Amino acid sequence: MSDSQRLQQATAILQTATQLPYGDRYEAILYYYEALKVQNPNRFVIDPALIAADQAAQQQGQQPSGKVPAGAMPMPNPKMLEVQAKQMVAQAKADDVQHKAKMAEAELQMEAAKIKYEIALLSAQAAKAMAEAKGVDVGHQIAMLEAQIGAKNAHLDSVLKAAELAHSMIQTQYEAENADQQRSHERSMATMAPSGGNSSSH
Repeated sequence: MSDSQRLQQATAILQTATQLPYGDRYEAILYYYEALKVQNPNRFVIDPALIAADQAAQQQGQQPSGKVPAGAMPMPNPKMLEVQAKQMVAQAKADDVQHKAKMAEAELQMEAAKIKYEIALLSAQAAKAMAEAKGVDVGHQIAMLEAQIGAKNAHLDSVLKAAELAHSMIQTQYEAENADQQRSHERSMATMAPSGGNSSSH
């Protein structure tokens, strides 16, 4: 494998590890730095085991090892990661439904615009026929045009109602997403409550 191919592979691995809730970002970052030929990549990333050991020591009232810089980010809460993963799946499904509803609404609006144009065209033809009316045949033609206009208006009404329903679905979906996000946030905070309660009791 060439250097460029290895770098492409390392980039893809890093992106995947970053996006997945349980991806091993530490190993992915190390591999990426190695592909960049960075000397001693551990200077730039911290072993999660060291962070976990320091957190455990602090919880037991012991001094940390000193191997983890003060500005290092703490280890993520596994329960929080699980909640976030479920939120991502639910959000993806909701976005798909909302996207389809928006597409349907747009198509219905286009159909409505087309029908309005056809109605205007038929109305102009009927007006012209009435202005040039000279016999029974023309009267029959006007009656046919008026029937077509009536049918187009009925079709337009159904299309506009369907567009309104699609818009209502989008709004309902949006409100439901907000409610779900609020509940998910409350559940996430609830998972953190025990540790917070223990720390406040000391």
